[in-house]
Order: sequence, then C-alpha cells, then structure tokens
Amino acid sequence: MSVHRDTLFEAWQSEYSDLLETGKFVPERPSVPRTIEKLPESGIATVGHIYMPTVLQDDIPSIEEWKDTVDHEYDYEKSVAFDYIEEMLDEDSLDRVTSGAIRFLDTCIPNGLTELRTIGLGVTGLNQVFREANVEYGSSVSYHLAKTLMDFIDGIATNTSHELALERGAFSAWSESRYSNPVENEEWFRNHAHQFPSQHESGYKMRNHGVTAIVGQSQIDIDKTRAFSCNTANIVERILMHRAFQSSVDAGIKMSVSLPEEADENLIDKVGAIATDSVHVGEPIDELVVAVTTDEPDTDCEYIFSP
Repeated sequence: MSVHRDTLFEAWQSEYSDLLETGKFVPERPSVPRTIEKLPESGIATVGHIYMPTVLQDDIPSIEEWKDTVDHEYDYEKSVAFDYIEEMLDEDSLDRVTSGAIRFLDTCIPNGLTELRTIGLGVTGLNQVFREANVEYGSSVSYHLAKTLMDFIDGIATNTSHELALERGAFSAWSESRYSNPVENEEWFRNHAHQFPSQHESGYKMRNHGVTAIVGQSQIDIDKTRAFSCNTANIVERILMHRAFQSSVDAGIKMSVSLPEEADENLIDKVGAIATDSVHVGEPIDELVVAVTTDEPDTDCEYIFSP
C-alpha cells in the first residue's frame, strides 16, 4: 500500500529538517508539479547537492601536513586521497546527510512521472575542500580526492535507495534492469551497487534506477574579455574533473563547452579527445557538445563528441 507524499514529507521533516536549515543539503529542484509530462527514460526527476565542507571534521590539516603524520610512504596518489578523505570525513554526518537527501529527493517525485525514479544527488563546495586540503584545483590529486568523495557518497546513496525499495517498493522497471540480475552484470553491479553479486543472486532491489549525478555546472563558457589562451586551461581542468566524477555517479555526465570564433579545428578536436578518450584520468564522459559562437547571426557551429 502506498503512503501519501504529505505523510512522507512530515516524517522526513521530523527527522531531517536541520539538513536544510544548516545548508548541509541544498535541493536544486526540491519539488516538481503534480501534473507534468512524463520524463524521458534518461531524465532526472529531482536534484540536490551536499555542501561538502559541512561533512568534514573541524580544522582538518592540509594533505601534506597529514602525510607527515603517517608512518609509511605512498606509491599512488589515489591511495593518499582515499586514506586522507577517510580520516578527514565526519562519517556519521556524511551518512546522515546522504541518507536524508536521498529520502527527500525520492519523496519529491510525483507518481507516474517516471518508471525509473532517477534522482541526482551531487556535491557543491568542492573548491573549499581543496583549499582546506591545500590542493590545487586541476592537479592530479584533486581528481583523486573528488572521485573518492563521490565514491563514498554513491555507496551510501545506493544503500539508502535499497532500503527505500524494501520500505516503499522498487521502481516499476526494476525487473528489466541490471539490478535484477547482479550475477550476469558483475562488473557493472560492483561499480554501481558497491556490493558483491554473489550475495544478491536473486536481485538487488532499488527504489531509484540512479541516485547520483553531476548536473547544473556542466556548461563552460569562455569569457571573451579575457585572453583566450588563459581560459583553455580552465576548460581542460573542468573536463578532467567531470571525468573523475564519471566513474562514481549513476547518471552519465554530459557537458557543453562554448568557444569563441577564433577556436580552430585542432583545439576543438583536442577538447573533444580530452573528454572522451581512454588516456586521461577518470572515465570518458558520455557526451561533450562544443559550440563555436560568432558575432554573426545563424553562423554558430556545434560539434558533438562521445566515447
């Protein structure tokens, strides 16, 4: 038997209302109309962000200061990032914020809007985390830190959606999804459910087909008032950061880049390769749209890159 949404909201507010009041959880689209056209299959119904500085411990040391307290050397930056984040996170706070956010976003979805009930929980405030860690945005370790943070969040979010499926029922297309047969989709299931397929041979119930996403900041516009060469590095950094997130989020990442008319084909191809090749850090993003804008009407060009 379904529970009325108002009742679910009341239950959520009685337990989690402080998440909104303190800014730990920031809904981008907290609610949608009760009558709305059905979403496309890939559509994300509701979106919100965790403000990352609020789920860290107080007065965290920089990553270099922390490494000085560790009694062993690291061979890989990803190992440094994992251990550092694991110690710097307030795990109880992250667990509560993530669980509360997933429950909120699921409750916001009107019945009949989508068979997949896909929601998109992302992060904000990442630059402040990098500042506290004394890590430069765009450095290799910054990508590993971002991926590690999103891995933690995606794991908690997925488990919460599983709990919701047991409470409220799975999304209606669950039996046709890869969650229904983890053994035949072993690698995918390990990455997305953070579970061992052998422990869920009869399927892994999920309330939502997807729970995490990076949306709302995927548009990169080049400021024509600044030197064009100065902004190219910013494009690369943003694309590589999205690649770092790609392997940790359920919803495929799509980006768009707007370049001025002086951009030549070599630069356009370079930007496309950085986003979609198998060489750079992270996973190729699902789609990159490069728009070359001009001052003349109806002369803009658009290029689409995908893996």
